[in-house]
Amino acid sequence: MASARFCHLCGRPLGDTGAIDDRTFRHRDWPPGLALHLCADCAAHKPRCLACGLPGAVPGLCETCRQTGQFCLTCGRKTRRRVTIGHSGPYCADCARDRPRCDVCGLPVANGRRPLADGRLTCAACEATAVHDPGEAQAIFRAAEAAIGRQLGLSLGVPTGLLLVGRDELLAVMRELGQEPDGAADTLGAYTRRGRRRGIYVLSGLPRLLLLQVAAHEWAHAWQMENAPLLRDPIWREGFAEWVAYGLLRARGETEAAERMLAREDVYGDGLRHLLQLEAQMGAPGVIDWLRHAR
Repeated sequence: MASARFCHLCGRPLGDTGAIDDRTFRHRDWPPGLALHLCADCAAHKPRCLACGLPGAVPGLCETCRQTGQFCLTCGRKTRRRVTIGHSGPYCADCARDRPRCDVCGLPVANGRRPLADGRLTCAACEATAVHDPGEAQAIFRAAEAAIGRQLGLSLGVPTGLLLVGRDELLAVMRELGQEPDGAADTLGAYTRRGRRRGIYVLSGLPRLLLLQVAAHEWAHAWQMENAPLLRDPIWREGFAEWVAYGLLRARGETEAAERMLAREDVYGDGLRHLLQLEAQMGAPGVIDWLRHAR
C-alpha cells in the first residue's frame, strides 16, 4: 500500500518508510481501501473513539460510529434502549439518567472530565472549540461587530470591548446591574455602562460559535443603550438582541444554531419571534427605526 503524504489529522508530511503501516487505521464499516493515515504523534496522543478505538480530532465517538446511531454518545457503549435529549442522541439510559450535565449544552458528560477553574463542567464536544484565550475572544467579538455593521448598518458611538470572566465574576457584574445571582445562573454574558465606560462580559470556555452568538447579543444591548435607552419591555429589549444574533448566525449558514434560538420558550425566544414578525411587516431598516422611537 502506498503511504499517505500527509497526516489526515494534523496535516504534517509523512515519511515514505514502511513504518507508516503501524500508523494506518481502518474502521470496520469502511469499504476496502479506505484508511486513516496518521503521523506517530497523532497516533499516540489523539483521543480514541469510545466505540471503535479509532483516533480522532476530538473526544467521543468518531463520525462513522456516530452516524450508525447504535452507540451512546457519552460512554460509547452499544445500546438497545436509545434515549434522546432534545435533538441530541442516542444516549444509553444510564448516561441519560445518572451522568452530570454539561453547564454549556446540558448534555451528559463522560467520566473523567475535570471542571473548569470556576467549577463549571463541560462536555468534550463543547470543550473542543472552547475559547479561553482573551485575544481569540476579542477577535471573535470584532468579527461579530463587523458583520453586524455590514448586515444592518449599525455601529457604536463609544467603542466597547469584550472581557472573558469566570462564573463568579459574571455573577458579581449581574449584582451590580441589580439582578439576583439566582436569576442569572444561566446567564452567559452581560453589558454594563458606567458613564462613558462600557464593557461586555462573557463567560470563558464557551464554544466558539456560542461565543459569537453571545457577543452579538450583548453588542446589540450596547447599541440599544446608545440609541433606544428608554426601551424597557424585556420582550423587545431581549428580542432585539436575539434578532441581531439570529441574523448573524443565519448569514453565516449556522441554521441549526439559529433554529435553537427560535425554538426557545422564554422571553428570548418570544422576543425573537416578535422581532421576526416585525421584520416581515416593515423590513430590517423599519425594525431599527421603530426601535429608535420605542418606549
